[in-house]
This record gives sequence, C-alpha cells and structure tokens, in this order.
Amino acid sequence: MDLRTKSTGGAPNCDTWVLASFLFPSALVLLMGKEGVHGGMINKKCYEMASHLRRSQY
Repeated sequence: MDLRTKSTGGAPNCDTWVLASFLFPSALVLLMGKEGVHGGMINKKCYEMASHLRRSQY
C-alpha cells in the first residue's frame, strides 16, 4: 500500500513523506521515504523486501 502524508493548514514549508507498507502474518514492513522521493521507488523497495522475506520463508 502506498501512502503520502499531507501538510496541515496548507503550510508550504511543512514536510510530506511517502510511506509504503506490506503485511505478513508474522510481520509488518513499513518504509518511509524522504521529502521529494517518488512513491514508486519506495513501493519497489518495499516489494523487494517482501519478496526476500517470502523467499526466506519468513
């Protein structure tokens, strides 16, 4: 799941972040990107981590 935070009150200097998550029966993987990072890059890293955990039979 991809999520993006929003600035409150429309403040232009407030930071926003991209979040990606993946749920396993025994774990929850959350990745948080920095300001200006494209959500697709974070989503790809989260998918790679989930694939690694699956291959490791976690």
